[in-house]
Amino acid sequence: MNQATRSVPSSLWLALVAGVIALALAGVEQFVAGSVVIGVLAGAGVMIAVLAGVLAGGVRPGWLQRLRPITLGVVAGLVFLAGNTVASGHAATLLHWDLWLFSALGAFGLSLGFTVLVEGLPSQLRLMARFIQQVRFRGTSGSPQGSGPLDPAQMLLKERAVAEACYRDGQYAKAEELLRPILEAQVRILGREHPDTLVTQHALAAALDAQGQYTKAEELLRPAIETARRTLGPEDWRSLRIQYMLASACSHLGRYAEAEELLRATCDGQQKSLGPEHRETLLTQARLGAVYRDSGQYAKAQAMLQLTLESQRKICGPEGPQTLFTQEQLAGVYYALADFAMADDLYRSTLQSRRIHLGPEH
Repeated sequence: MNQATRSVPSSLWLALVAGVIALALAGVEQFVAGSVVIGVLAGAGVMIAVLAGVLAGGVRPGWLQRLRPITLGVVAGLVFLAGNTVASGHAATLLHWDLWLFSALGAFGLSLGFTVLVEGLPSQLRLMARFIQQVRFRGTSGSPQGSGPLDPAQMLLKERAVAEACYRDGQYAKAEELLRPILEAQVRILGREHPDTLVTQHALAAALDAQGQYTKAEELLRPAIETARRTLGPEDWRSLRIQYMLASACSHLGRYAEAEELLRATCDGQQKSLGPEHRETLLTQARLGAVYRDSGQYAKAQAMLQLTLESQRKICGPEGPQTLFTQEQLAGVYYALADFAMADDLYRSTLQSRRIHLGPEH
């Protein structure tokens, strides 16, 4: 809220002053050179007004929000007519059709300029500008659907989708860079307990976890899971995702008992809400099997991972990313059990599939 009224940029005043000066000069020019130059000057004033609106970036002081841009444009058009009449020295000027035409064009142009200043650029153009300036990654194309303007909360969701695409593409640092200002804006606009804020908090923690910043990820996830459990319920899919990511951070930090407890609760909740063969349920089971392995519970790990791998091969495909993750964890169990032949087969199969689907330099 304060950001919109904090400062009125010089470009806004430029728009107002330039439009008035253009109209005044056009009135004088009518007396000197005729209507063609009036159109040029009026058009220049309009372009400056619109450009200033673009430069202003949609900053909207409160007093300007209360005015109707079309009203200002019509008043400016009437001033344009009056100025030309005074400059020409006789009322017969009002009978000239070109004067009325340029007055109408000037009024419309100024109205458009004020509209840009008051309401900001259309959301599609602003989003496209964000794509060009901040993202610049493969596969980004198009603009959001719909022609109506989006509110700030919707814009943040569009930007989060871009960050999530970066994450899926393996650009974890870029995802973190994009998600931090989105989270700050959502906290300011929606509040810390809003579901969209919690989802973004989870996404940022996932980006940190993927970069090995497990302590920072945990610091984000601790308050997020408490809020999610209280406001959404412990079995809501958002609560379960946050809980899963917290378990992952705990596991990487060597706190296997806590990670096991969190993953068990997550798996139980997902089996109830999503079903036992849902992709997220199976991924949680695979992570739990990995925690069993890391904590030395090899028999539990082998049973859990073998069962999960069979389901994933059927549901996700034998070369799906989640299937290969589970296969790699199971290979680690066989290696720990000194069954090197089985471990070698699974490792080689996993590596070959990843080379095919991700490339040798991923």
